[in-house]
Amino acid sequence: MSYLLTICIPTYNRAEMTINLINTLPVDDNVEYIVIDDGSREEEVAELEKFISESNSSVKLYKKKNGGKLSAVRAGLEYALGAFFMDLDDDDLFNKQHLTNILTGIELFNENLKYDSKLVGFSGLCEDVNSGIIGDKFPEDKLISNFLAIRADYKVAGDKKEVILTQALRSIRIKFYEGERRVPTSTQWALLADKSILFFNKAFIIKNYLETGLSKNLGKVRVKSPFSSRQVYEVRINHFNTQYKNFRYFMRSAVNFYRFSLHGATPFFPVCKSSQVMLLTIPAIPIAFLLYLKDKIFYK
Repeated sequence: MSYLLTICIPTYNRAEMTINLINTLPVDDNVEYIVIDDGSREEEVAELEKFISESNSSVKLYKKKNGGKLSAVRAGLEYALGAFFMDLDDDDLFNKQHLTNILTGIELFNENLKYDSKLVGFSGLCEDVNSGIIGDKFPEDKLISNFLAIRADYKVAGDKKEVILTQALRSIRIKFYEGERRVPTSTQWALLADKSILFFNKAFIIKNYLETGLSKNLGKVRVKSPFSSRQVYEVRINHFNTQYKNFRYFMRSAVNFYRFSLHGATPFFPVCKSSQVMLLTIPAIPIAFLLYLKDKIFYK
């Protein structure tokens, strides 16, 4: 059986929260819902299994060894039967209006595909619990650009939510490093920067940020996952002058590349398509070293 859309919910030791989210998911024959349990405790998994079984929910539950959120999302891609793919955090909130906005986005995608064959998906906004938009709206509704230009050149900030062709997501390759749980989700979007994205000023989810969430200790988590942190910045460096033009964004990426290279004691220079681009990163090294020293003090 195939679907128009797969919505994937990665979760880790949050059975009760995940059940609350499942209870709000709108029923639609075009939409498949899957939960990927990322190595939770046995009692958490049992609670989820019991709920899904007793509620006759159409949600499918899959289990995997703990590896972090992005590894769970990537596992969800292997099970997905939808043409499009989107993930929800287990502490997100979702409702019928959000699904309506997403289905409208799919219609807009199909309309624009005939004008841009590189189009692989679309991105929408996130709301907070008071229905306010998180961060910036896109500068134009239904703008077609790419994931790096929207942040670097258009300077759009704040959480956004992406809906991408499942096959396009499956086609990219992300390296996962043993012992590192935090591979930035932005790595996916950086690797898709050579593709076109439709940016749509409608809300797709509500972000319900929790004190126990990963974002609270993000700095320390990034330092503890240096190879994964380094990976995304190397991709950003390599797209400079092709997919985005903002030199400041490029230099921030170079600084963080060298910063996490120092934490991981990895080979120092980025692998660049252009020697000119690689040389442009060298002035970032002193700043990166200072940030590295600061990290060593604050994230012992």
